[in-house]
Amino acid sequence: MKNKPQLPPTALVIFGAAGDLTWRKLIPALYDLFLDDLLPDKFAIFGVDGKAITIEDWRMRLEDGVKQFSRHQDADSGKWKEFAVHLIDCLTGDFKKSDTF
Repeated sequence: MKNKPQLPPTALVIFGAAGDLTWRKLIPALYDLFLDDLLPDKFAIFGVDGKAITIEDWRMRLEDGVKQFSRHQDADSGKWKEFAVHLIDCLTGDFKKSDTF
């Protein structure tokens, strides 16, 4: 097996974090990369959405998307928990206001 390249710590911000694109595509793809050991050891994913959502509800919604759309077919509960700790927070913001950014 190839050695994993040393990737720098990374932070991702997803705008529209509670939306359909994030639920169907972005998080399932990031979860797949996580399972394939292609993400840095240290990474954080932050979400920003126009509607308030708790971190618990956000993680549950995203897990549901992974279960339906991951190419690995299902979210292994242990692996999902390892991944979900990298889902740091989902902040509320108005995309039309510069304070959000």
